Amino acid sequence: MWHPPIPDLIAVTSEENITGYPAYDRDPLDIQVLRDTESPHVTLLGDAVHPMSPFKGQGANQALLDAISLAEALKRTWLGRDGPTEEKKPRHIERKNAKRGAKDKGEISIQEAVTQVFEPEMLARSKGKVMASREAARVLHLPAATVPCNCVRAGAALSKGGAGSDAEQLANRTAITESEFEKAKVFLESLVWSQHPKPEAPQP
Repeated sequence: MWHPPIPDLIAVTSEENITGYPAYDRDPLDIQVLRDTESPHVTLLGDAVHPMSPFKGQGANQALLDAISLAEALKRTWLGRDGPTEEKKPRHIERKNAKRGAKDKGEISIQEAVTQVFEPEMLARSKGKVMASREAARVLHLPAATVPCNCVRAGAALSKGGAGSDAEQLANRTAITESEFEKAKVFLESLVWSQHPKPEAPQP
């Protein structure tokens, strides 16, 4: 049982007010995509670089790990030095260290930290999560949950079930009629019971 007030909130919510929208992922990026840009001094993290469906609960986790990974990489540059005076010497020290390689201090440039340390680690780590989330969506959800259209899930069920509605027209709508809702409900119930037989009623 859910703790209060969750049961009360569910009880007073009508079925007509329950809806859901699709969540999209994207194929994992090759690292070269991040380099083929007019802004070589920009990197990406979180959903901007590895959006994933929510079915493994890893989207926010990976974004937080990205931040830690980036910070760890930047610690290997002049940004990781101790002392308040060093922190006030950004660009000219960065250029000087880049020219000589900063080998005497064991430092790397910010660009090296991002492109050679952070981005390879981030892309390799998140790739498995993106693909596992995609697989979870396929395994755990009915076909209507993954129909690629920007419509309510009941509308997606109608288009998937061939219930007489135009899928393209449904994609442009954010609501369905009560009769359409009932059709979608019947279709979804038939899908559920086809995969999981309805339990027999107990004998009196």
